[in-house]
Amino acid sequence: MNKILSTLDWSIIIAYFIFAFSIALYVAKKSSESVGSYFTASRSLPWWMVGTSMVATTFAADTPLAIAGIVATQGIAGNWFWWSWALSTIAIVVFFSKRWFRSKIVTDAQFITIRYRGKEAQVLRSIKAVFYGVIINCFILGWVLRAMSKIASIFLHWNKILTPTTWLWLQTHWPKWLMYGTVNDSLSIVLILFFVMVYCSLGGIRSVILTDIFQFVLAMGSSILFSIIALKHVGGILPLIQGLSNSGFTKNLNFFPSFSGLFPFQLFCIWIFGTWWIQHFADGGGYVAQRISCSRSEKDASLGTLWFAIANFVFRSWPWIIVGLVILIYPFGTSSSALLATDPELGYPMLMRELLPSGLLGLVFASLLAAFMSTVDTHLNWGASYLINDLYQKLRPKAKTPELIWISRLSVIILAILAIIMSTHITSIAAAWKYVLALGAGLGFATLARWFWWRVNAYTEIAGMITALLSCLIIPWLIPSITSDYLMLYSAFISTIICLIVILYTTNNKKQKHLVSFIKQIKPLGFWGNYYSKKESAKAIQEFYSSLKTWLLGSLSIYGLLFGLGFIIFQNYFVGIINLLIGIFCLSKVLKSITN
Repeated sequence: MNKILSTLDWSIIIAYFIFAFSIALYVAKKSSESVGSYFTASRSLPWWMVGTSMVATTFAADTPLAIAGIVATQGIAGNWFWWSWALSTIAIVVFFSKRWFRSKIVTDAQFITIRYRGKEAQVLRSIKAVFYGVIINCFILGWVLRAMSKIASIFLHWNKILTPTTWLWLQTHWPKWLMYGTVNDSLSIVLILFFVMVYCSLGGIRSVILTDIFQFVLAMGSSILFSIIALKHVGGILPLIQGLSNSGFTKNLNFFPSFSGLFPFQLFCIWIFGTWWIQHFADGGGYVAQRISCSRSEKDASLGTLWFAIANFVFRSWPWIIVGLVILIYPFGTSSSALLATDPELGYPMLMRELLPSGLLGLVFASLLAAFMSTVDTHLNWGASYLINDLYQKLRPKAKTPELIWISRLSVIILAILAIIMSTHITSIAAAWKYVLALGAGLGFATLARWFWWRVNAYTEIAGMITALLSCLIIPWLIPSITSDYLMLYSAFISTIICLIVILYTTNNKKQKHLVSFIKQIKPLGFWGNYYSKKESAKAIQEFYSSLKTWLLGSLSIYGLLFGLGFIIFQNYFVGIINLLIGIFCLSKVLKSITN
């Protein structure tokens, strides 16, 4: 079935583009008032806007494709790869959200010069601005663009939209460095990215967040609708289970790993005990810290991050998983099945094309565009914030607001071009996910420890970054067959050892003035030696252990709600209700703790 978008579908898509551009024009003037307004919305947003924007950013076009591929190859249990991140997200809620808010930063790289002092701190801040704002950021944008090119290849056929002469000219003159497999896919991505680049540069973070809210509602609603239609097509949940069993896919239904399943238990242990805390974003750095900085209060910062955790892990998971399971037994044609065998991630858009009628196809396709745009606009704005706040303003400290806003918009364009170049070298979305995690694995220890232990210094983080980079280059050379999961584990282990050695030999035992001001501003928990009085030190340690209890309850709440909903969907009502009750009870305790 080679269905293309109808006039009604195009009308829905164009209406969405007009809406997004109108938002950017509406807030453009206010966003240009200052750099703070452009990148942090003058710290004025309520929790529900902050949290919804966070989840919309992670609701990228690549995610349903990657999860469809994971369900096909590793079953439902394979999602523990990203479900394990709930542990770090709840840690952000409990330990870090209020403290990020107190720091009053624009970027997490700026936090470096609050926590540390000296030339090494300035060097580290600049390195992190380039590492996160350009390298990691463009890598993430690259796999998101790659995912969108896969979706576009199914629905957008420019040879049928453009005149034959125009299409022939494009095929002849299209630059090779902009090639996504075919000229058709490349043109789709360039046009969509150009639009995102324009409205993102105009409206700053305000337009990003306002469009994010609409994009989340559209994407979430459409994914639920698509999963219902897919499930109805195979006769419901019980026929789906029976069909998977008859086709030899029984193991794909497991929620948890096993020694004999598609998803090995030892891999689960790596993710649940390691992945979530050894990452560069384990403390909520990056765009999460930027969103927290947009909050109007500490309470809004914590509640917004908690809402993000619930929406991200509980609500988003199951519609995509259901579609992924339907793909396994859907009778695609010979050519589609052959394509799916080589690239399981294509199953999601292919099933859309097969099942959705005109109008609904346009709506769901628009939702994937919305998901794509919500991620891209966030990363362009976030990346530009590093280049302006942590690099350009240091080079031109007397630069006035109009100049800074203009350079901010130029930075968005530069990052978009770099992301395009990066994306042409990415083939698998899930593999790209895991490589970025391995690259950042060496930063986890220092990233977390700097909030709790006075001995951590700038050299600790520099050592972690260098070790992680070298590990990702040398270990695959020494062990060519190593998977990204084990690469991440080895990188984290080596980097943590190096960081501890650096702490041992570089810590200054004299009382440092900048740590006194840091403690006064941030009020950190944990172990701060003589920087606290005996009474204050005992209180900080007591609050640390109390927060650990809240973190455990928060983690139980997310997994209780997640699996409660999953068991109910698969009609195991008793177990599902028990899980939901546990989740609700734990959630009530967490809410009480973070709002007091």
